[in-house]
Formats: sequence, structure tokens, C-alpha cells
Amino acid sequence: MGLFGKSFEEKVHGAIETLRGQFPMAQIAADVADEIVTLKGHAPDVNIKGQIMAAFNKLIETKNTINQIAIDKPVAAPAAATPAAAAAPAAVPAAAAGPKIHEVVSGETLS
Repeated sequence: MGLFGKSFEEKVHGAIETLRGQFPMAQIAADVADEIVTLKGHAPDVNIKGQIMAAFNKLIETKNTINQIAIDKPVAAPAAATPAAAAAPAAVPAAAAGPKIHEVVSGETLS
């Protein structure tokens, strides 16, 4: 404990504990170096990642906060289960279409 209360690192770890309670679906940790905080862990999506950062910034003032929270990979739905995938036409691979060749003749320009 510092002379005038909690140290900066103790305040950061207290804020992390608060965030863990607010965002139980995420794993949150922090590294502290000279009032620069690096948030680490995992969040289910980018929206939650942003909410964690915003909530942390409301709880504690830092020189800089770096958000290195990774996004969990979403589970892909089966192709048949998504109507958009079933309705979308099959894309023709560029290699299968072959190169388009144009022979430039006298009088043609590039524009």
C-alpha cells in the first residue's frame, strides 16, 4: 500500500476484478508498467471487447491503455442452416474463367 492509499497497480487489479464480475463471459487480465496498462485475455466478440475497454477506462485513469484482448472464434454454422448461403450463387473461381486477352490495334487508346 502506498503512502496515500492504494498503489496504481493495486487500483488496476481492483478494476480488473470489477470487470470480471461485469463480464463473466470473458477472461480478463492486465499487465502494468509505469501507469501503462495492457489488457489481455479473451472475449466472445468484438462488442464485448470494446465494452471491457470502455468500462476499464471509466474505472481508472492511465497514461495509456492497450487492448490486447483476443476475440474467441465463433462457431461456424453448417452451410445448409444459413438461408443466405443456400440462396447465394456459386462463385466461379478466377482461374477457371481463364485470362482475358485483348489485342491492341492501331487507333485504340488506353482510355
